[in-house]
Amino acid sequence: MQISQGNVRWLAAALGYPTLLHLAHLPWISVFVLTVSVLAAYLLATRLHGRTKLSASTVAALALAGLLLTQLSWRSGEAILTLIAMVGWLKLAELRSSRDGVLVWVTALWSLGMVPLWVSPGAALILVPPGLMLQLVALATLSAKKLFIGRITRTLILALPITAALFVFTPRITGDLGVLSFALGIPLIIETQAEKQRDPMRDGLAMGDLADRAQNDMRVLVATFFGGSGKFYNGPPPLGDLYWRGPVLWTYENGEWRGRDGWHTRTARMRGKITHKTLDRELRETGKIAVYDVTLFPHRGYWLYSMDFPAAVPPSSFITRDYQLQNLNPVRELLKYPMMSYVDYRAGQELDAETRALALQLPIADNPRTLAHGRALRTEHADPVAIAKAGIAWFSENY
Repeated sequence: MQISQGNVRWLAAALGYPTLLHLAHLPWISVFVLTVSVLAAYLLATRLHGRTKLSASTVAALALAGLLLTQLSWRSGEAILTLIAMVGWLKLAELRSSRDGVLVWVTALWSLGMVPLWVSPGAALILVPPGLMLQLVALATLSAKKLFIGRITRTLILALPITAALFVFTPRITGDLGVLSFALGIPLIIETQAEKQRDPMRDGLAMGDLADRAQNDMRVLVATFFGGSGKFYNGPPPLGDLYWRGPVLWTYENGEWRGRDGWHTRTARMRGKITHKTLDRELRETGKIAVYDVTLFPHRGYWLYSMDFPAAVPPSSFITRDYQLQNLNPVRELLKYPMMSYVDYRAGQELDAETRALALQLPIADNPRTLAHGRALRTEHADPVAIAKAGIAWFSENY
């Protein structure tokens, strides 16, 4: 069967509906590139139908070039959806037979099936049925059937009992799809709309934050430990040694702890970093090594999590002078990296002047009772070590 103008328009509607829903969840650059691709493909398909043909290599080149221009991660769900949509629209521009039309229709149906992954269940219940109606009408035109909306509606109604039975008796996937994707080794990041609307984790810590974060169900990381012998732990270390080092905070002001000044700039973060070559000089005494893999969920910050002191540095990361493991770029997608860590160790040489000043500074305008107690300890003890031990003992007894 030869493709007609009517076939093209119904296929464009079937493919355009999920594409339009997808545009609302893309960065503006992606929206621009995909919109231009859609308009160009539709004009080619309707105005120049039968007088132009795009080769497979041209379709692939245009789709990949458009995806690169969107600046999306290749491993993100948005990138995959955008690529499939662009391929579908470019295929629409070179329709020649019903086989081409079926390929476009399958792409449209797949795109519609992805809608529930990026909208809420209530919105999917409202948005999917009209799109499914468009899909059936487009399929009817490809099959050279007369367009009877009533017949299509009856078909949908007859499908409802089977759909309900499948809904009731199909086993449920426990947990979220993001966990399922990396458990199955699928390089697809499925971020729910609720997660996208959450505020990124801040680099500071204010009063009450610990209580709030304890109630937060945001995923952080999954660690898989490996067995070993000799200097390596056989599986995970004892529970009391599972200390995960994340952000290190130094300054306290107006009820909030924060990290070093200017740590958002790469130059400031990498100043005084500990490289693999200088790692041995930094460590004075080490015990057993834990070997494990970390799957870190996106938190939009620079820090990675590792057990206490890293014995190795993953690619594209480094150890800061305050022993943080940091990534060169913000963690905006699911990240998996191998790790080795010292659990029992002694590290550090003489403090540099900046770190010493940070460690000894006091918030002049805050906590007057704490400052008064510190001065009292200084009058009682002349030795700085004795002052520190007395302060730790006081906190242990009173809190």
